[in-house]
Amino acid sequence: MVEPTYTRQSRGHNVSASQVSCATTSTTLKTTSVGVYDRFSITIKNCEASGGNNVYICPNSATCTTATGFQLAPREGFWLDWSNEGVISCIASGGAVNVCLIDERD
Repeated sequence: MVEPTYTRQSRGHNVSASQVSCATTSTTLKTTSVGVYDRFSITIKNCEASGGNNVYICPNSATCTTATGFQLAPREGFWLDWSNEGVISCIASGGAVNVCLIDERD
């Protein structure tokens, strides 16, 4: 039986984790990165415990609205392939929401 393996083809990378409180007005999660491949991927999660408020994530937009964002209910998350520059913003509904980020860079 062959053991499948995966080799990352990059110059090396680092992973950072942070938490941002998204308000009921548009809030910046990530500022513009510099250069292609500066930012490889970002995992974003609504860190509120069960019963908290929804948060909306807007990739490539400095002004997020509930109508244009990806909705994340409490404890939901998603992954972005984000190898090009661009700002990511968020907005909460019903009250501020803590959003956790895992940011992988080359």
